[in-house]
Amino acid sequence: AILAESGHWKYDENNILLEVFEVKDEDEISDLFREINSAEPVRLVDMPPTPADVGDDVDGAIDDLLLDVSPVEEAIPTPIEADTTSTTTSVLPAVTNTANAVGEEPKKAVKKGKRAKEGEVDVAAFRRAVLEGVAEKLLSSYGDMFKDSQRCKPPHCNIDLLRDDLFQSRFISELVPEGLGKKGLAEETQRQVAVALERILQVNQQLCQEELAGQQKSGPGGKAYQAAWNKAQANGFYLGLRKGWADLL
Repeated sequence: AILAESGHWKYDENNILLEVFEVKDEDEISDLFREINSAEPVRLVDMPPTPADVGDDVDGAIDDLLLDVSPVEEAIPTPIEADTTSTTTSVLPAVTNTANAVGEEPKKAVKKGKRAKEGEVDVAAFRRAVLEGVAEKLLSSYGDMFKDSQRCKPPHCNIDLLRDDLFQSRFISELVPEGLGKKGLAEETQRQVAVALERILQVNQQLCQEELAGQQKSGPGGKAYQAAWNKAQANGFYLGLRKGWADLL
């Protein structure tokens, strides 16, 4: 108010919203600051779509993001111990490609942006559904390698950071539904989840082999790295060892 009255701040511009917390003692002050300091930022993947992205029907577009994705039937391959004497050891067995498991149906119009009408597909919602299906499958299969904190240390991942990495990756941004009918969207989503999961597991194996090659060249590394490597190897999950792994997709 003082700045506004002096002409340095306009009453109707650049307003700052303040929230006042009433505390009674030092314990409540400590609890409040602990809660504030433990807060996690909202990632881009969890931001609601804007009118510029989806037109005027924002609520409808958000509803479209709740597309039901059935679980992928094939199991995640069981990790096996890597042979550290070779840099070409196959750590994970090949994943069956289910890309052609679903018969194609007559193609429908694909619509990007505003909420899809009958006969059209909201591509943004489709991509998010695939992303969520992949993240759910990885979390259920490699639960020991995920931590709640976004500040987790290697070799662990945080599911929200993983989802955000996938969301911003070129791989997810280029997904386009194919062979659609009104009843075929769920099947196409499931198919694309399987394809995306296969590619992620290929990158996972690639990281393992690159780490093995690095160890042979530069040595086993320090205690912290060895602890991270041992856990990653025991679980067959290496994505948490390297930032930017989604760029390899």
